[in-house]
Amino acid sequence: MTGRFRKAFWIFVFFAAGLIHFGTAALRINAFQALDFSPYYAAALSTRMNMSPYPLSPELLAFLANTQNMPDKIPRFNSAPLWAWLLQPLSVLPFRTAAVWWLAILAVIAICCHILLVKIAGYGGWKVVLATLPITITFGPMFLSLTLGQNAAVLLLCALLMAEALRHHSRYLSILWIPLWIVAVAGKLFPVLWLGCPSYLKRPRTFFIALGICFAAFIGMAWLKPVANDAYWRHYIIGRAQEYGQQSPSMDDQSLSAFVGRIAKSRSFSIQGLIVHEMHTVTWKLPWEFSAQGIYRVSTAIVVLMGMWVLYSWIRSRNRSPDGELYSLILFILIFFPHMERYNHLLALPAMAWLWQRGTWCRNLTIAAYALFALSRLNHVWAVFLPSILASIASGFGLFGILILLAGVTYSFLMTPREAPLHTVRI
Repeated sequence: MTGRFRKAFWIFVFFAAGLIHFGTAALRINAFQALDFSPYYAAALSTRMNMSPYPLSPELLAFLANTQNMPDKIPRFNSAPLWAWLLQPLSVLPFRTAAVWWLAILAVIAICCHILLVKIAGYGGWKVVLATLPITITFGPMFLSLTLGQNAAVLLLCALLMAEALRHHSRYLSILWIPLWIVAVAGKLFPVLWLGCPSYLKRPRTFFIALGICFAAFIGMAWLKPVANDAYWRHYIIGRAQEYGQQSPSMDDQSLSAFVGRIAKSRSFSIQGLIVHEMHTVTWKLPWEFSAQGIYRVSTAIVVLMGMWVLYSWIRSRNRSPDGELYSLILFILIFFPHMERYNHLLALPAMAWLWQRGTWCRNLTIAAYALFALSRLNHVWAVFLPSILASIASGFGLFGILILLAGVTYSFLMTPREAPLHTVRI
């Protein structure tokens, strides 16, 4: 493959993937249901009324459905009590008004994230920022997060600020990222593992300050809302973990264990089509059947091997790319943490921007991952129209994108003697 043909090929892949991202976003432009914001709102109102949101009261849900025009089926509230407590001001407003304000907050956060991503990718200037903004907004996981009212954009901003603090060795940025990190932990819990980045472990003062403030915040919540706190930590979260272990993996779960579970045995799914309100029931008939124990062993072995590779890359890196180490940890967590929905792949954007300015082959890996995330937007289409074996494999396109990025980030640690300089291009 000649250099000119190779370049043309990757340009084609990029624009084809962009067309899918833009196209699926256009199809769902009228699907801003704030479905995942509805349990946030109900939990915030429940907290304001000194009621436990674990589970949400049926009487409260019936009242909200009749008076606030909320969705008929509200998902469970899975975040920590601190998240509901922080969102109490929005519960003062009518639900639809609160949903608009929440979407506006997420949009502002998304724009701030985009500005930082452009900088990480090695560009500058407001023209580049404006020209590339549609790429970030229509990126499948980003648009999915916005339409659902999910909090993944909050986690993305936190990850970017943490990386900036590491890259610039800035103590002042800690004033921004530590409070935001606590909010992210309250929203999803798994960001607490981000402090396991070796760059933070080598900075014990920052590590213990962040951990101490986080611990104090959760202890304070236990004092303010003891009933909700006890229900969450002693009963709800344990029960949810047991449910996830017993349930069949969903179509949209992009964790490694869920993917192995989907390709290991025949299953049936009830899923949406391209039209949001259109449901399909599909059954995959696979020529093999593996036990739950076998699935667990295989996925665990793969995760352990990948974890060893990440650790080895960190050792070889010798802390030359502290922000890259954080991005690699975030990618690894997206792989092994259970119940990892597609909107959480929004956290892959920092690694994509970081790789973009590290040479041609890294840029090609970024384009390949961008294409896989685009194909992941069509997971339900593949499930309906592809043969069972191909459909089960296609259900992991988002996971494959994360794997490619993780391989690219860790491999760049081994191949570059020093961190590549950041070339800023101003237009």
